[in-house]
Amino acid sequence: MKKNLALAAALLVGMLPLAAQSGEKMNVKTGLWEITTQTGMTGTPPIPPDVLAKMTPEQRARMQALSGSDRSHTAQSCVTEKDLEHGLEPQENRQSSCKVVSTNTTGTTQEIHMQCDNDHMKGTSVMKVVALDREHMQADMKMDAVSQGGPMHMTMHMTGKWVSSDCGAVKPGH
Repeated sequence: MKKNLALAAALLVGMLPLAAQSGEKMNVKTGLWEITTQTGMTGTPPIPPDVLAKMTPEQRARMQALSGSDRSHTAQSCVTEKDLEHGLEPQENRQSSCKVVSTNTTGTTQEIHMQCDNDHMKGTSVMKVVALDREHMQADMKMDAVSQGGPMHMTMHMTGKWVSSDCGAVKPGH
């Protein structure tokens, strides 16, 4: 489950600069961005019995508490002009077994449809990104999937703000 959450979060942070197939790009500033992501999840995949048997009662309680809970995370991302022009590198899609099915981008909005199909999860997601201005963005993503035989629904709400034209120690994602 943590692997699926980490994968989804990494993909979403990397989606900020995703270019459209038409060549149009989001009209946002390059440089250091701070992205805050709130994640909600229901239908947490079942824990295999052999793993469950090895958990302490406290560990089981923590895992059960994750189902339906909301989590928040803030990270920094370096967005370059190359990111805006070329978008998400194909290697990232291959690595995650998720692929972009379609993308529609204008200067201020972007809608991304993805499909994931791997041993751990099969599902679809839609993400809508809005550039409020060149220094602020927000995005919402909804994912419906089946993981380890059980249904799972995840939502993410992201807000991003441009911090600086200098990324400092933060390396570009592409």
